[in-house]
Amino acid sequence: SPSDFTPVVAPTAVCSGSTFQLQADSNLSNVQWETGLSGSVLSFNAPEIEGVYVYTYSALLNGCTVSDSSEIEVNGPPTLDLGDDLFLCENEDVVISGPVGNFIYTWSTGDTEQFIELTAGSLPFGSNQIALTVIDTLGCSGTDSLFVQVEECLNTPNLAAEAGSLIYPNPCNSKIWFVAPQVAEKNSLIRIYTPAGQLVQEQFAVDAAVDVSALSRGLYILTVVSNNPAIPVMFLKN
Repeated sequence: SPSDFTPVVAPTAVCSGSTFQLQADSNLSNVQWETGLSGSVLSFNAPEIEGVYVYTYSALLNGCTVSDSSEIEVNGPPTLDLGDDLFLCENEDVVISGPVGNFIYTWSTGDTEQFIELTAGSLPFGSNQIALTVIDTLGCSGTDSLFVQVEECLNTPNLAAEAGSLIYPNPCNSKIWFVAPQVAEKNSLIRIYTPAGQLVQEQFAVDAAVDVSALSRGLYILTVVSNNPAIPVMFLKN
């Protein structure tokens, strides 16, 4: 009878953008899917948008037309956000966390736990990209990354005091000048960070000055990067 056939074999849930297979009863003939494809066993590409999708076919069985359908839930990748880029002096460390959940964690550092602790001593000076890929129980994966900037900061009391007297005015409005032009030579790179370590501005010094007019009001850390160690200076933007 027309009801004597096996329901379509299909997964109940798949990842967005993945490939999955649908299988109709092998005793059916002239299997036509609503997608326009034909055949008893077919591979489909899951939509990129999350949701529940229905796949339906019609076929012939003993001269009668039969049909069947399958609902498949399409899930997107896991959501993860490692946060803003970070700034570390050579004697500092930081803990970075992945999302909470039943995930497989794979860090670019080789770690496989939810949390990793980074020490500036274990990273080379300059910009270091740290990436994390997580895989959920369905096999869907998501990736995020951030940059950790490591600098050889001045950290003794005398040098810190000297660094604080290198700029004016402080607080400032739109421009910062350097008291000693040799501190910000023409080719010196100026980096400005938030107290949390997020890099918000990077440019070369022009006439021993740096334009900070685009910054919002608040506290910032400026570093002068040249052939010498980076000099951190804290300033207030009005």
